[in-house]
Amino acid sequence: MGNHPFRAFFSGFAAAVLTVALIVLCTWIFLTASGWCFPIRETAGEAGAANPSSEPSSSISLLTSKTSNTNINREETSVSSAFGINERNLVLVGPSNKLPDWYKPKLISAFGIQMDSDVVEPYTKMHAAAAKDGISLWISSAYRSDELQEKLFRQEVRQFSKSSADSSAAEACAEKAVARPGYSEHATGLALDLNGVKSDFDQTAAFRWLDRHAAEYGFILRYPKSKQAITKIEYEPWHYRFVGQKNAATIKKSDLCLEEYLTVRQKGSSSD
Repeated sequence: MGNHPFRAFFSGFAAAVLTVALIVLCTWIFLTASGWCFPIRETAGEAGAANPSSEPSSSISLLTSKTSNTNINREETSVSSAFGINERNLVLVGPSNKLPDWYKPKLISAFGIQMDSDVVEPYTKMHAAAAKDGISLWISSAYRSDELQEKLFRQEVRQFSKSSADSSAAEACAEKAVARPGYSEHATGLALDLNGVKSDFDQTAAFRWLDRHAAEYGFILRYPKSKQAITKIEYEPWHYRFVGQKNAATIKKSDLCLEEYLTVRQKGSSSD
């Protein structure tokens, strides 16, 4: 009879552990079925990206824009059709904007990597000015072909398939980390990922220098932290986009993202 309290205690303890385990299992199944993503890693890994002291890197990063929306509306719009603006450097590409058929990147090799020819001179001047101020800038990624983008996307799908209920859920999660081919701004050749694609880049002297001077050379921080609801892309302190000096100056001064700037321009044109 003296053992009855112990048996009762251990029986109760075992029942409590089993109950907690069942709750955790049911919660995981529910979240997975509901489309929640459990990232395999913090960022999509880079392919041998070096970290040079002063010279730009020729390696191409495997990380691309991360989008925060699950259900993507892929209306094939372009700058000219959506906003009535025909400036090539303002082409809009993103989760809801496929790279338009009329846009063809003018590719050229510079700094050991391919980019649009419009970017080469402005970036060269910006790189030199930064170096003069003791700041090292280097390019992790610029232009990406559809073939490379497809490879990166499928690689991400395989990673997420390990924690997703089915292939559709895996693809939905993968789209939050890597854009599908045709929906990545890197396809324009106008976008640059700088200094290793690191989430803490905004804590560096290089980021502070870019914040002060990038617009002088026609570049904008494409995906600001305060504009994520508009861009549908998570904050990327390393991702800069060439839009031309005049456009960049206005965007910076007005604290706009590209989507807002194009909307303002379109409204201005409509009222003329």
